[in-house]
Amino acid sequence: MKSSKFILLLVILIVGCVCIFREITVNSRAIPGKADTSVEPDLAAEGGRGPDSGRIKSSKRSEERRVRHKAFSKHLHEAKMCFNERRIPAAFAALDRADAVIEGRCETLNLRGSCHVEMRQFDKALEDFKKAVEISKGNPSILFNIGEVYFVTKRWQESLDVFEGLGRQLTPENIRLGRLVDFKILLCNKQLGRNDEALAAAGKHDVHDNSPFHWYAKAALAFADGNPESAEEWLASASRKFPNPVDLAPWTDTLVEYGSIKRFGP
Repeated sequence: MKSSKFILLLVILIVGCVCIFREITVNSRAIPGKADTSVEPDLAAEGGRGPDSGRIKSSKRSEERRVRHKAFSKHLHEAKMCFNERRIPAAFAALDRADAVIEGRCETLNLRGSCHVEMRQFDKALEDFKKAVEISKGNPSILFNIGEVYFVTKRWQESLDVFEGLGRQLTPENIRLGRLVDFKILLCNKQLGRNDEALAAAGKHDVHDNSPFHWYAKAALAFADGNPESAEEWLASASRKFPNPVDLAPWTDTLVEYGSIKRFGP
């Protein structure tokens, strides 16, 4: 699904970084390991442990974890590459291989959910995202994906609840994600008929803000007021201010999902 791809890509890398950090403190305990009862042959015959047996076992367990993590990372990287190339069946296959090595990681769950979004299998996507956030509780990127599923399925109140909670959680320094969350809040309020709240949200950031928020907020309100010419002017102004299409892609995709504008092409 091209219209949500840019927004999901915005957060996948953040999720990966957070979850990889958590693997040291959480998931290393959950890795299914083999019961290592092997010791040196002479010690096994004697039934003894020997002074170095604990060190040997620990070293072997560490090596098993290293091999598992290397294989897992390889398959996860393949899945991300396939997702970026929109080869979704291949991405699912790579995720299956990753799960066969280490099952139930938030990285794979989040990426699997994103693949389901591309296939417009929103119920399955939501299920995976919710499992992922249970592993990485409070992860802002995964919470954003949950709110995004509600958004694209027009479940405005649920989307608003998620994005408002996320907005309170984000730090002021997280401008890129934070401004997009503010934009989602504006649109949800507008769709719910809460015009005062929508106008208040639209005024949160002005032309001096280092994000496209101001221009897209003005465009969204103009579309809602039945003034597409004015909306297009605001969007054109945003393009001049932010000439890199990558900077505007998630904002444009949001208006596509919201129904204000149409996407042409595949």
